[in-house]
Amino acid sequence: FAILIGVLLVPSTRGQLRSTYPWLGGLIAIVLWLPNLVWQFQNGWPVLALSADIGEEYGGLGGRLALFGQALAMFSPLIAIVWLYGLVRLFRNPAWAKLRPIGVAFLISTAVFVITAGKGYYLAGAIVPLLAAGCTALAARWSKRRLIAAGVVLALSAAIAWPAFVPVLPVHSYAASFYPAL
Repeated sequence: FAILIGVLLVPSTRGQLRSTYPWLGGLIAIVLWLPNLVWQFQNGWPVLALSADIGEEYGGLGGRLALFGQALAMFSPLIAIVWLYGLVRLFRNPAWAKLRPIGVAFLISTAVFVITAGKGYYLAGAIVPLLAAGCTALAARWSKRRLIAAGVVLALSAAIAWPAFVPVLPVHSYAASFYPAL
């Protein structure tokens, strides 16, 4: 939905909606989503109860600010620099005008999750294209040697950050580490 709004808001992409392909893709997505919607309906919309519980637990200014902290730290704080750079380049690079709906979709998703007291990891899927944009923009500007060095640093920073968000460590190793505090 956020991509659709992005396409509507970006003048250079609105014409894509005259094609049948986005609508066909949307129809396929709805068909794939339909069993979930039916189950939710038949079971009293438990997703709404869960969302209310999360909003109650993580609501308020602190919880909403924590969303940003989680989003910045999720892949690693250093990688956050790359995806934030990608977001900026999506809006500033004239050659990427048709890619701007990706940036708009990220901003819309972020706003929705801030309003609804969502968690930072809800943005993971929207961050990956920004990361690709940031890497592409840096690859166009930097030398091969600098890119390799940056890749090594980013990979090491991610290896340190990922166990805080992804269950890759055995339970006893995780419990004895500094990760639970994160």
